[in-house]
Amino acid sequence: MFVNLNLGFDLPANGQTTSAIDCVAKSDLQIIMMSNHMHEHGTNASTEVVHADGTVESLHVDDSWTFDMQFNPTYSHWAVDSPFVLRTGDTIRTSCTWDNTTPNEMKFPREMCLGVGFALSTSADATVPICLNGLWVPQGL
Repeated sequence: MFVNLNLGFDLPANGQTTSAIDCVAKSDLQIIMMSNHMHEHGTNASTEVVHADGTVESLHVDDSWTFDMQFNPTYSHWAVDSPFVLRTGDTIRTSCTWDNTTPNEMKFPREMCLGVGFALSTSADATVPICLNGLWVPQGL
């Protein structure tokens, strides 16, 4: 499982907020499924790749988030023999927008912003790295 996790957001009471997290790939990552994850106050989310040459490619977009999607996500798919390859130097960006209709400020874990998917291991170790607040957590943790 691959995760691009954003913990650096605050949702003010009775307000709309957008937050994004960027991670620059330190090695190639072969992605076969990708989705987004938020809770009930999400309105839309996207995960994209900004290639080293500046071009942008969408991995998964949820234009209209619903409560049910936190438990039943939709995924973008690539074949195992033809995965999407996040190349060294590319940036993976996950962006989320929320509409906090409550009188209380929200933070993680009450709400979340994740790009989540499945990637192929590139070594004998059956793990892939995760990105937490823009920093890669090494394999095996």
